Amino acid sequence: MGKRKKLIITIAALLIIAVAVFAYFRIPGRAINEIADLRTADWVQVRQTTVTQTLADDGTGMRVDSAFTHTEYVLNAEQIEMLKAFILDNSFTRTFRGRTLITPVSSNRFTITAGFSDGVGPSSVLYIDIASNGYFMLDQFRSWIRINNPDWEAEILKILEFS
Repeated sequence: MGKRKKLIITIAALLIIAVAVFAYFRIPGRAINEIADLRTADWVQVRQTTVTQTLADDGTGMRVDSAFTHTEYVLNAEQIEMLKAFILDNSFTRTFRGRTLITPVSSNRFTITAGFSDGVGPSSVLYIDIASNGYFMLDQFRSWIRINNPDWEAEILKILEFS
């Protein structure tokens, strides 16, 4: 009986550790504190940066030419709700990338900026950086988190379509 009890306790402890590790790395969209406040934002702006890199021969060797195109969108109330629902309904995975990230050569990058004012003190601003390979940077997590939705870029572009 003693060995059986020890085995059950060991298995239970391993299950608890496995669940804790899973819960740490998997982040539901609803756990992102700032997103719930988007409805009260004074303004929400999305900046889309498209980076296109090409190889060119300048006579002395190959070099990389980069072209950046910036498009800015100011979201209306319906788009803010769509963006909020998009983030809250998805899940994310914590990574060990820290604050550095290498993005693909030709890519889209989105920066979401939301301004809040309580009418009393200084206003606050929320920044969400989204790299082209599905990584989100939020101050709450202090590192890049990966979205678990392969169609994330199409969904964001669909939200921006209404501008």
